[in-house]
Amino acid sequence: MPVSKTPGGTSSSGGWLPIGAATLHEALASNDNGTSYVVCLDGSSATLALDAADNPNELGGHTLTVRCQKAVDLAQTVLLRAELMEGASVRATLDITAASSWSDETYTLSEAEAASITDYAALSVKLTDIDTPLLAESQVTYVELALPDRRLRVHCCG
Repeated sequence: MPVSKTPGGTSSSGGWLPIGAATLHEALASNDNGTSYVVCLDGSSATLALDAADNPNELGGHTLTVRCQKAVDLAQTVLLRAELMEGASVRATLDITAASSWSDETYTLSEAEAASITDYAALSVKLTDIDTPLLAESQVTYVELALPDRRLRVHCCG
């Protein structure tokens, strides 16, 4: 069974705010389908540190998942980007068109992308609100990196 890695602490939060929780990483600590979440209205980025992990035994099966929605169900398009970062280097990118209800958006890393990761303890996810129109907002309730042999989640207090 794969194990996942989720944001453990906030490196920088930009204009992202927690709703239903005290901090960004607490809001993303469990897949609670929107009881707590983070929201962005201003096109900024938040970088969320992932829990430290040893390197997995396999390169296949690395999956980045973001559960998100747009807050206002208008005909407007809300675009998000989730980048898997190792230090300052982007290892994988998931571009998302947010749906009108909570949905999981998933990206499976290629073996080359997974092989480019040299320090799993230095991973983070950078969320960027790319293009949110007036009167709409992007919301994220869960972020996870599933590895072939472990699932590491957001720890709530770090």
